[in-house]
Amino acid sequence: MSGDIYSFGNYTLANLVDPTPWANVRLEYMNIPLALTNNFWTSAQFAPINPVDIQNSYIMPPVPFGLEMYGAFSDPTNYSDGTLRNFDIGLSAFNNKITMESLAHYGINPAKFALGSIKFGNFGTMPKINFTTPSKDNVADDSNTDKSDKAVFERKVKLILECGDYKDEIAEIRKEMKNDYKKGIEKLDELMKEIDSDKLNEAAKKLYEKDRKEKSTSADKIADQWAEVFANGGADANFKVVGSSLTKDNVLDVIGSYMRNDKFQTGTNEMWTPLINNNFEAISKALYKKADEMKKTASDADKAKIDKAVKNLKDADESARPEKCKDLFMTLRGIQAVVNDEKASERYGVPSDKADTKIKDAQNTFKAEQDAWNKASKKIEVNG
Repeated sequence: MSGDIYSFGNYTLANLVDPTPWANVRLEYMNIPLALTNNFWTSAQFAPINPVDIQNSYIMPPVPFGLEMYGAFSDPTNYSDGTLRNFDIGLSAFNNKITMESLAHYGINPAKFALGSIKFGNFGTMPKINFTTPSKDNVADDSNTDKSDKAVFERKVKLILECGDYKDEIAEIRKEMKNDYKKGIEKLDELMKEIDSDKLNEAAKKLYEKDRKEKSTSADKIADQWAEVFANGGADANFKVVGSSLTKDNVLDVIGSYMRNDKFQTGTNEMWTPLINNNFEAISKALYKKADEMKKTASDADKAKIDKAVKNLKDADESARPEKCKDLFMTLRGIQAVVNDEKASERYGVPSDKADTKIKDAQNTFKAEQDAWNKASKKIEVNG
């Protein structure tokens, strides 16, 4: 999007017509009467990114075209019979990321931006259309997982397709269930009885690892920037975290990556205290929001641990903030790691009686983060 607009337009069309590289689902197997692609005014059926939009990819400046794409991604109800984000056809993970980065580059907040006089292909001027930022169903993190029947159904579809060529069977299920996702889930569970449990769990673990890698790669970019600044500047580094780059959805991954960064582990300067002292508001705000989110699904014992760590940070004086921030991170990350691993297979669609509960991916990452912290702390003591 920020480079070759024409290529981005064509890439978007390719995803809509055949998104199998990303979602392993073809439009023709969705059985959502292609009313999704049915234009109100012409009744013509076409992919939501139509030839007019592709033409716009040649001629429109980046911002208007990005907004047009964003409109199609997030809420095209003014142009078609369905809301695109209700259908798992491979859009949110990659294309929305490109679009959002482009809007951020131009200082535009889509959640507040009213599309007043932008031309949308052959649909004319649509005044005062307000869009909200679509949420991503991040199955790698239990607290971010969409638990609606539709989301569960689509994850099971993705899991089964990861196990083999079951497109015809799934197409038949979609046809029979219509829009009754509970019924669809029951039929998918019946289909899964034909698939070996080990194969289902292997597929779920593969999807889990892929989503975790996507999250960690994004977090690494932010953490690397932090580490570079503080490794070189130490306590004198006057670096401000950009608020928009740190959210409740990535704060634990970013901090964990920062602790595991080579510069953090081997540097002789303390890199934690200046980070917190310079950025306490942004980091604590993201941690508090993550704590509130995790408490919604946490056990009573874990809720108590979270409440205690949050209270300790809120009550801490300025000198104690770095230590209490670390404690809250460790509390949240430890709870998150166990929950994410134990329920990973089930979240990706494996029936509970077949799901592998011994996955240790997130817990191993948390162990590495703890080891990195302890290693850096010892170096600080030796060199202090």
